[in-house]
Amino acid sequence: DGASAYGATSGNLIEALREGLDGAATEDGYEPKDYDGVCFVHSGYAAEHGGTDCDGAEALDRIWVHSRGMNWFDPRDGNGERTNLVYTIVSAFWGTCGTEMARVAMQTHEVGHILGLGDLYGFGTRGNGVGRWDSMGYVWGPDNAQRYPPHFSAYSKIEVGFVEPTVLKEDGTYSILAAEIVPQVYQIKHGYPQGEYLLIENRQSVG
Repeated sequence: DGASAYGATSGNLIEALREGLDGAATEDGYEPKDYDGVCFVHSGYAAEHGGTDCDGAEALDRIWVHSRGMNWFDPRDGNGERTNLVYTIVSAFWGTCGTEMARVAMQTHEVGHILGLGDLYGFGTRGNGVGRWDSMGYVWGPDNAQRYPPHFSAYSKIEVGFVEPTVLKEDGTYSILAAEIVPQVYQIKHGYPQGEYLLIENRQSVG
């Protein structure tokens, strides 16, 4: 059945993912319940590319890349222990025809959700989001080809614990190294309303 719009109405999709976890659970040394999240890669073309693919499937009948919570019951456990986890699902292929491997950008964004990050792009008329400065805002990269997604912004890195910001409390002259090399972020709270602050990082076109 159609699983576009993030598979919101597709019970078959969730059932297929659970079967995949059932199979993985039989592998020696692999315990799905030991993980907070799991990434699925499906065959076929992604819905987000639109149109009709080479197999004749319309976008509404294909799977849209997404991340969501699900539950899974270990088939080896007679007590039916339930595991709650976050999954992502992306296509193995790029575009709507051919066998070119999918590019890294979409998976980068969805893994951000597994780490607990929210979307940072604009919704409707409520602003433009953070744009190209964060994979949670715009993941297509400088050439719009999904090969070179941006890394997470200072805000996202702090949220997931990748960096601890240095709070600047005094006026002065400060230096800051490239964020691609050193996990360094400055935070300024003084002069901003309660709960608001300025984050400073040095983004360089390196790496």
